[in-house]
Amino acid sequence: MENRKQFAKILIVGQNFEDTTGPGITLSNLFSLYPKDKIAVATNRINSNLSFCSRVYVWGRGEYRYSFNTPKANSLIRKITKHAKSLKSRNSFGGYLGDAIGSLLSMIVLFLGRLKGIFSQQKYDGYSYLSMRLYQWIKEYNPDVIYTQLGGIQPIILFEQIRIALQKPYVIHFMDDWIQKTNELTQNIDWYELFFNQVRQADVLMGICEWMAVEYKSRFDRDFLYYHNPVDIDKWGPKSRQDWDKVGSGFVIMFAGKLGRKNVALVEVCRAVHELNSGQDLDIQLHVYTNDFASPEAERLKEYKGIKVFGFVSNEKIIDVMVAADTLLLPLSFEDNYVRVTRLSMPTKTSEYMISGTPILVYAHPDTALNKYASEYEWGNVVSERTCDAIKNAIMDLYSDKDLRKRLGERAIALAQKRHSLHEVSRDFASKLQLSK
Repeated sequence: MENRKQFAKILIVGQNFEDTTGPGITLSNLFSLYPKDKIAVATNRINSNLSFCSRVYVWGRGEYRYSFNTPKANSLIRKITKHAKSLKSRNSFGGYLGDAIGSLLSMIVLFLGRLKGIFSQQKYDGYSYLSMRLYQWIKEYNPDVIYTQLGGIQPIILFEQIRIALQKPYVIHFMDDWIQKTNELTQNIDWYELFFNQVRQADVLMGICEWMAVEYKSRFDRDFLYYHNPVDIDKWGPKSRQDWDKVGSGFVIMFAGKLGRKNVALVEVCRAVHELNSGQDLDIQLHVYTNDFASPEAERLKEYKGIKVFGFVSNEKIIDVMVAADTLLLPLSFEDNYVRVTRLSMPTKTSEYMISGTPILVYAHPDTALNKYASEYEWGNVVSERTCDAIKNAIMDLYSDKDLRKRLGERAIALAQKRHSLHEVSRDFASKLQLSK
C-alpha cells in the first residue's frame, strides 16, 4: 500500500473524523495511514478534524424533508428509490430548482407543524433526502468505494439513496449492535428488509470485534471482518509501565469516559470503593476523568468516599495519566437493556488501556464481548458477578498482589502490540477497501 496510486478513493458517509466519540476516534485511527486526498466525508456533524480529510460535505435541512405525518415505510422506500434512480437523468438546473422548491415546502411544513405543536425541538417527522447539491458533490469527487457505519433509520434512508444513485462498491462497518436499540428497524419488516438488503449486497462487512463477527455471520449469513480501535505502539509503547509497584502510599484506580444515567456500573464500583475506605485504612481512590466533570452525575459521585472527579484529558496526555494509576477501570452496566445493546461492543479505550501496562479491572456481564476478551485472553482482572463484594474482592486482589498486577500488565502490553498495532491494523484495513482495484 506504499504506492499512492494503489489507494482507492473513499467516500465516508455519516461518521466524521473527530476525537470526542468512540466511532470518530476509531475512524481516525483506522484511516490514519490513508492519503488525505483520497478521502471525502459526507456527514451531518460539523466538528470534522481536517487533518485527516479536507473534502467534507456537511448536510443539513437541505437534505431533509418534513411532513405532518410519519411516512409509511413501504411508500417512503418506493419514493426514495424512484428519486435516487432519477438523479442520473436529471439536469443540474432542474435538480437544483427541485431542491429549492422541496426545501421551501419542507420549511413551510416545519413552521406550520411547530405552530400547531405537532413537532418539537427533539423530534421531527420526515426523512433524509439526497439533494442534487450533495449528489453533484459526490459525483464530482467520483469515489471508487463508499464506507459507512450507518447507525439508525435516517442514515439507512440516506445511504440507500446514495447507494442506488452511485452504484459503487461499498463497505458497512458496525461499531456496536445499534440494531437492538433502533425500534423502527426491529419492529417494522419493511425497514428491516431494506437494511438487510443493504447488508446482503455489501461488498465488505466489518464488525468491531471478533465476537460480533461470529454472531453477525450467523445473523446475516455473511462473513465479517473485524476492526477495533488500534493504538500507536511507536508513540505509546515507550511510555508503557515497566514496574508494578504501587505508585504511592495509597492505591489509585483510574476511569476515563462519559458519565450519565447509563453508567450504572461506574456508580457500583464507586460504592465498593466507598465501603473499602469506610471499613479499613486503605486510602483507595477512584479518579474519574470526564467531559462531564461539572454535571449533576459528577457531583453525586463525589459523595462517595475516595472518589475524585477531574476534567477532560487530551489523547496526547492520557497515557501519562494511565501509567500514573495503579489500576484502570473498564465497566459496562449489567442492566438488561444495556447488556442487550453493548453485548457485542468493545470500548474504544480498551487498546489504549492495554498498551499502558497498568493492570485493568473489567466489570462487565459475562455475556459481553469485553468480558469474554479479557477472560479468554487473560489481560484483565474480570468481575462477572454484580455484587459489591465481588468488586471489592477484585480490587483487593489487585491492591495486595504485585505478581497479579505484573502478569496482567505484561499480558495486556503483549496483546496490544500483537493485535492492536495502529500501523498493522490500519494497513490491513486500507487493503480491504481496495475494491475497485
